[in-house]
Amino acid sequence: MGYITSFVFPLIYIILFTYSLTVIFKNKFEYNIVLTFVISALMLYVSLFVFHTIYVGLVINILFCFIFPIYLIKNKYTFKDIKNKYLTNTLIGFIAVYIFIYLYDLNRFYTRWDELSHWGKMVKEIIRLDDFYSISQSHLLVHKDYPPIFSLMETFFTLISGGFKETYLIRCIHLFEGSIVISTLNYFKEKKTINIIIKTLLSLAIIYIITLLFDSEVFVNSIYIDYPLAAIVAYMLFIVFRSDKISYNLIIKLGLFLTFILLAKQVSIAFFLMIIFMLLIKMILNRKKLDIKKILITIFVVLIVPITMLTSWNKYKDNLNTVAQFKTSDIKITEVKEIMTNAGENNWQHEASTNYLNALFNKNISSSYLKITFIGTAIVMLLLVFIVYNNTKDNIKKSNIYILLSTIIIGYIGYTLLMYLMYVFNFGPIEGPAIASFDRYMSTYVLICLYVLLFILFYYKNIKHRYLLILLAAIMITIRPHQYLRLRPDLIILPNHHYDESIYAANKIDRYVNQDDKVFIIDQVEKNGSVFYINYFSTKATTNLTNYEMINIDDNIEVLQEYDYLYTYSLNTSELELHQLYKIYIEKNKVKLIKVDYYE
Repeated sequence: MGYITSFVFPLIYIILFTYSLTVIFKNKFEYNIVLTFVISALMLYVSLFVFHTIYVGLVINILFCFIFPIYLIKNKYTFKDIKNKYLTNTLIGFIAVYIFIYLYDLNRFYTRWDELSHWGKMVKEIIRLDDFYSISQSHLLVHKDYPPIFSLMETFFTLISGGFKETYLIRCIHLFEGSIVISTLNYFKEKKTINIIIKTLLSLAIIYIITLLFDSEVFVNSIYIDYPLAAIVAYMLFIVFRSDKISYNLIIKLGLFLTFILLAKQVSIAFFLMIIFMLLIKMILNRKKLDIKKILITIFVVLIVPITMLTSWNKYKDNLNTVAQFKTSDIKITEVKEIMTNAGENNWQHEASTNYLNALFNKNISSSYLKITFIGTAIVMLLLVFIVYNNTKDNIKKSNIYILLSTIIIGYIGYTLLMYLMYVFNFGPIEGPAIASFDRYMSTYVLICLYVLLFILFYYKNIKHRYLLILLAAIMITIRPHQYLRLRPDLIILPNHHYDESIYAANKIDRYVNQDDKVFIIDQVEKNGSVFYINYFSTKATTNLTNYEMINIDDNIEVLQEYDYLYTYSLNTSELELHQLYKIYIEKNKVKLIKVDYYE
């Protein structure tokens, strides 16, 4: 039954919600499908702020779906009318993508560190608490300051799928990305249904493989938000590029999209400014007369509303005194010169600066046999812009290409400088010099540029099957073969044994402890992040984040007195029993541990 509900309910919801948007905006299905995901998530965000529950937003989203059937009934549409107007080729393409993604992600589970440490836990906590994961009652150990919009989108999707499952969250991300691709295609005028399905799936495959090319760790099959964020930023660039007139519909959609990305990740401010720049240039060059009303509405919708929503989150987390990973106040541009010449106070900052600049020119950020550096992609991107223009110049204005090119160049410069400042001032003495996650962070911008160029190509040129296949094959052969084996790790390798041990530990802990009890995990041998794994799998307890290598119990009274239980995940001493849960008592300034099994 779970397979049926998780297939049918989200499909019906997406179709009805999207067609309800077509009634409001009076345009096609493909122009609104991305909005379905964005508005659904934003509604939960507003619901938590206004009503302090996600379920009001959930109900409002579901009720919104009835706009479309009510519209049909009110206007006395016959089945023939519905078939001719709404059972379109675009809908066929979407259903094909939906079925493919459903099967592709069937029974998929988390395989990445951050999915267990925070991204997945965030969704579990939102559902458990019916609140943001930032509150003190949350069992989330890290990153309580992270903006919540992708977690809210996944929360909504998993709820309408029938309840929390890891596969639902991954499927939500892939459907979101798939809906963006569908919104850019121009194959739906084809007469043969099979042609539509083949071209749609091939286009999706090209986007997927180009992502894999710049995804050496195969995050594309996770709920990491870097690549879906890149996709929606590219989509915004595309719709601004595509629009000859800045209509009110475009302004409203951009306002929603910009709000969405600002509530997605701190670095999104760079992408926000990038979109605003392109929109501003487009408005200046395309204006016929000064329309004060439209200018004021644009400023309000695409600037004031998104920034206000971001401010609401920042004030909310600040009021909760959440620990911020990145603080803009830590960035001191006046110190950059000293850091680069190693004249500053912190040697790690100079090391981070040197390593970052060296990586820009020398580090391979791809999974290819070829060495593809970030600076190298900047040069190639300029060439690709003109190749795309040469293949679409009969349908697009030259000025639009120059606007896009200017935006890409400024984006490269701005994003490079932003990441430099973050590595030098925000990442700290360990992750800074190690330029942690450099490949993923830098490839995000590269993918934004590649996505938007492919979107333009898909939209303005009806590419034949064989050319799509040739393009797909050309990209595939540049990728190391072992990358393809990692697309479904659950099919080629057994689950990590740490997962099994952590699940066993979490189940044992949940069997005995009360809700919200604190359990101290000792992990003296493995040191593999068991505290995060157990914390993720446990439905009752929260665990320690540090000191898990603790050896002498009595020397750590001040630490242990804050906890209710102790669990021995791995040991290199014989004082305690392995895989046992102990109740913690403090008596006469000594720690007393009583094995829970003692009471059985």
